[in-house]
Amino acid sequence: SLNLSYTLWQGAVIASGYARPKAPGVWGLSVSTVMEGTHVMEIFVDGRLLPNCPLLFRVLPRDCSRQGAGRVANDVGECMCESSSVGVFGRCVPMALFFPLAIIPAVALVIATVMYVAALQVRKADAHWNIPASELVFDNPVQILGRGTFGMVVKATLRGTSVAVKRVLPP
Repeated sequence: SLNLSYTLWQGAVIASGYARPKAPGVWGLSVSTVMEGTHVMEIFVDGRLLPNCPLLFRVLPRDCSRQGAGRVANDVGECMCESSSVGVFGRCVPMALFFPLAIIPAVALVIATVMYVAALQVRKADAHWNIPASELVFDNPVQILGRGTFGMVVKATLRGTSVAVKRVLPP
């Protein structure tokens, strides 16, 4: 019986196998590879290389354009996002578009947080200016420092310091 074998050289990867009889005097072998590039195949009959061997064949890159823009085939034929794109929800988004989309909300969140903290600080600082009436000591009789349309300014003492207090007249 005839012994047909092959060796496939794919760069650093070597594959080998045997041909199978299909019919009397007809042999068939099936070789599959997804690695791009030019490959060398040697076919042996009973351990001797066929006279018209080695055979050269070329594997072209897979066309990934049907799967969407920005997709290219990797070394093993899988469609991936090209290096300047990022996969988002099954689509390839260019990094030039992805980074602003990711950074703008983050910056907006930081700005909102800073504004909130600043508003809390202002409210806290304003709380020091709200003085309970019980802490003010007025002279008897009250010393009037000035009069206006809406009220008068009188002298008082707050924790040992002279202060001016505006009293608003009722409407």
